[in-house]
Amino acid sequence: MESFLQDLTDEIHSIQSFCDQKRSQDSVDDHSLLDKSVKNCKDAQIVVETLVQSDLTLPLADSTMDRINNALSLYVQALLDQTYYNECKLLDQNFLVTNADDVVQSIVDELNKPFKLEEKLRTMYSAGKDIFSIEIKECLFWRCGALIYMFCHTIKNTKKNLNSPGNRILQLLKIGIAFLIRMLNIRKAPNSDDKDEDIVYNDEATFKLIKQGIYSDTHVLAYAYAGEMCYWHCYYFKDDAIQKEQITVSSNIGSQTCNNNNDEHLNRYSEISSNIILSKFNFRTNGLALLDQYLNVVNGPLKSYGWDSKKIEIMRNILQSQN
Repeated sequence: MESFLQDLTDEIHSIQSFCDQKRSQDSVDDHSLLDKSVKNCKDAQIVVETLVQSDLTLPLADSTMDRINNALSLYVQALLDQTYYNECKLLDQNFLVTNADDVVQSIVDELNKPFKLEEKLRTMYSAGKDIFSIEIKECLFWRCGALIYMFCHTIKNTKKNLNSPGNRILQLLKIGIAFLIRMLNIRKAPNSDDKDEDIVYNDEATFKLIKQGIYSDTHVLAYAYAGEMCYWHCYYFKDDAIQKEQITVSSNIGSQTCNNNNDEHLNRYSEISSNIILSKFNFRTNGLALLDQYLNVVNGPLKSYGWDSKKIEIMRNILQSQN
């Protein structure tokens, strides 16, 4: 447990050092995100210091686990603010920075660190339940997938070749799809018409959305973004044999049986992509399923809420026409 707390302390100090450095360098910037991050770092460190003085003999007391969860939550909030600051910098520059793909990869690496800490704690504590809440996990997966989507979307719109030799766009597309699919599969939608007492809903339309795995606008966008990245993969990487492999797909997106591969970039994220190692991922089949789900929702329960479907329908028809 001491090694875990030391790792957590190191991560907290790393975030705080970064924020302090940026606050001193960027005098004209709005530092609200950095300020929030530093505050959460300080609060997390206070909790960690109380834990160091506690009885850490296994099995841990429930009160000790509660404090550990509190420290981790504060750390994650600090990390989310710090990485969002970096994302905003990239977006302000329209990703026109040297080695932008490396910067994107670095942010994704940072957002992956909480899962490594969680896994270490679960291994030490033999915890049978997740440490982080569903909302935190969804946020982390979404932030990774959405950032990769925005980067690839910007590259595409600047007329750059997504399939240029030596770049990592192909790997980033795969990772981005995996993150979004994992986000969409964290919650289990009800499997029948019976209204589960644990599900909070205000009307019949809301319950219909929940049954389709839609819990927020972010879930709707995740279907669109993941489907669009599958489309880009099929469009820009037509000669890639990966997209032609067969795969078993169940009714819910992402529940696939896939074989492992030796792709370093993908293997780094295997533990958080629900075993979606994309060596045999059918981008056309899954892209169609993702886009169809988006269209079903925006042309159904959300029809009167102004969601655009024209662009998605065009991509869906192109994928459908492919052999």
